Order: sequence, then C-alpha cells, then structure tokens
Amino acid sequence: MTPKKILGLIVFALIVTFITSADGFTFLPDPVRGASKTSREFLIGLVPDWLTPHNFNEERERDVEQLQNTTPENSGN
Repeated sequence: MTPKKILGLIVFALIVTFITSADGFTFLPDPVRGASKTSREFLIGLVPDWLTPHNFNEERERDVEQLQNTTPENSGN
C-alpha cells in the first residue's frame, strides 16, 4: 500500500470514530462533542423511513403470547 492510501485509511478511521463516539469523550469541548452528535443525527437522517429495521421474531412472539394466554382444556387428563 502506498503512503497516501494508508493516510487516507487513517483519516477515514478517525472520522468514523469521531462521528460514532466523540460525544462521549469528556476531554473534548462541548461544541466539538455537539458536532459529533449533530453529524451522527444527520447521517442517520439520510436513511429513508421505509428502511426501518424489521422484527423477524414478531410472529413468533405473537404466537408465544397467544399460547400463554390460552387455558388448557384437558389439564387433568
């Protein structure tokens, strides 16, 4: 790898680290921590609303609730 690629990867890693977790770094000034949160909210806002996470266990959870709410008819036999 060339030095330009290595430097580019380091800069990219620093930017990703800043966006994801810089608001938790207490040694940074408040405006910098606020910029981290603002940039993260902006990037999350770019994701369309229809692309929300899907709960794949929803049907299974509904079935479990239904089974827990039903009373057994032949529990004595």
